[in-house]
Amino acid sequence: MEEEQLIGKTLLVVDDEADLRDIMASELEFMGAKVYQAGNVSSAKQVLENNTIDLIISDIRMPGGTGIDLLEFVKARN
Repeated sequence: MEEEQLIGKTLLVVDDEADLRDIMASELEFMGAKVYQAGNVSSAKQVLENNTIDLIISDIRMPGGTGIDLLEFVKARN
């Protein structure tokens, strides 16, 4: 089953729109993933500093930094 593919995976959903972020996180949790949420790039960086994340789903345009900024941070770290 497709849902089982996310069991044991840890995801990070980054979006400044809380309602959209909550919907995505709820669906992913229903599919078996552990999901962290962040409302901006700064919060996402904190999550990444303290956790091992398998997949990041990020908005591109957000106040205080873009999804591209987050991508560059991840690339530099790894």
